[in-house]
Amino acid sequence: MTGGVLIYSTLFSKVSDIEIKERTERVPILFSMLPGIWLSVIVSYWYNQPPLFLCIVLSGAITFTILTIITLYEKASLHAGGVTVLYLTLNIIFGWTYWYSAVAICAVWWARRTLKVHSYQQLAIGTLVPIVIFLTLQSLMLQ
Repeated sequence: MTGGVLIYSTLFSKVSDIEIKERTERVPILFSMLPGIWLSVIVSYWYNQPPLFLCIVLSGAITFTILTIITLYEKASLHAGGVTVLYLTLNIIFGWTYWYSAVAICAVWWARRTLKVHSYQQLAIGTLVPIVIFLTLQSLMLQ
């Protein structure tokens, strides 16, 4: 559903470019994705998924929601947030045996700076929000 919103917005000229560089164009698209993301949390709880799965789904939903709210005021890097969520998910599932995959976060930072799409502050916001959310929920839900 969330991918469908992005594809629709791009195909029907709701955004000026596929990257959605303009913060004002991002806001309505991100807010339209939120119901689908939170629906995944509700369905996960409804079907009594394991605590680890619930932690990951809830962390992702909270992270996306916070980054969306931040986007009202400052353009946060969703790419940095997405790769950080992926990194944390991988390491939470496999017990931090893939800690070295953090190089992917560095690669995203390099790419976003090289393309001149984000500042260091925007990249830091996109990276730190999921770290705080994931580690907090992990300590609360997976004791």
